Amino acid sequence: MARFENVIVGGGLAGGMVAQEYREQGGDGSTLIVSHEQHTPYHRPPLTKDFLRGETPVDQLAMHPADWWREHDVELRDLRRPPAGLNVPTGENLAHGATTILTVGSDCAIGKMTVSLELDREARRRGIRSEFVPTGQTGIAIAGWGISVDAVVSDFLAGASEQLVVEGYPGHPLPSLAELVRLHEEIALRARPAKVVAVALNTAGLDTDEAAEAVADAARETGLPTADPVRDGAASLLDAVLSGT
Repeated sequence: MARFENVIVGGGLAGGMVAQEYREQGGDGSTLIVSHEQHTPYHRPPLTKDFLRGETPVDQLAMHPADWWREHDVELRDLRRPPAGLNVPTGENLAHGATTILTVGSDCAIGKMTVSLELDREARRRGIRSEFVPTGQTGIAIAGWGISVDAVVSDFLAGASEQLVVEGYPGHPLPSLAELVRLHEEIALRARPAKVVAVALNTAGLDTDEAAEAVADAARETGLPTADPVRDGAASLLDAVLSGT
């Protein structure tokens, strides 16, 4: 798992100039440039003028040759680019022996990764060997490794199907928490049944009393330990995970 002393978010000429100036001013820390660019930093004005007119070859657009970045310990990385060699599942994940916790949610951007990070932190605090597994670019930036699954070919098939259903039935309400628990358990892999053992609520928009009431309501509805791991900590959620394994 690579660690860097400096991370520049955003590539192109601006990110490249920051890295270059840092080196010219004597900075010697390892440096990572995070960008969606598929090329090393390049000069943009010639791209839309000389290059498109056929007057400048593409290799002359680059800010520096590729070797310059390696020689100056500057790594350029697109966090969304999937690694080479991905294949279909082999079943290896069924034999690793570790407890796998999947955080699922009733909506997008509801805090699933936050729950995972809080559980990981609480487990490490207790001395339990734990690893947060990133599946998106934000998680990769936090942990330093992972795969951005939404950039993997065919990943959006399920989302496209969902969109078609939603567009065909606009205004369909979200299922209840109890129904979501049942649905997630039913779609689990038969070779490894997965029980929902706890509920993590995002109560960011509620005051203290409202949050406590929402947590209590969810616990009564599902019969499961419930907490907001950001507001209340993840101890009770991790206890539920450990007792359910």
